[in-house]
Amino acid sequence: MLQERLFEELIPLISVAADKQGADAGDALRALECKVEQIHTTLRKHLSKEEDQLLPLLLANFNTAEQVCPSPQMFSCFWFPSCHHNVQLPATWYAAPSLR
Repeated sequence: MLQERLFEELIPLISVAADKQGADAGDALRALECKVEQIHTTLRKHLSKEEDQLLPLLLANFNTAEQVCPSPQMFSCFWFPSCHHNVQLPATWYAAPSLR
């Protein structure tokens, strides 16, 4: 996946930028800035596509309680990718917001 590759490319650039000093640091920081901009652009396009295509389907096919319940588990997969099955999330994260 493109996003994964971009993030994999980011790690060495951070290491290089952290180790460089003087004029070399400027070049390393510019390379790092370019990679961050690539990631930002790619993620914005991806999120825009999701919003355009998936959000209408979500709103049309699921009520508020059904939309809220899976969200915390989904986010835990992003925040704790290697251990998401062992993460205990607060029960309040699963509570549907009150509708007025």
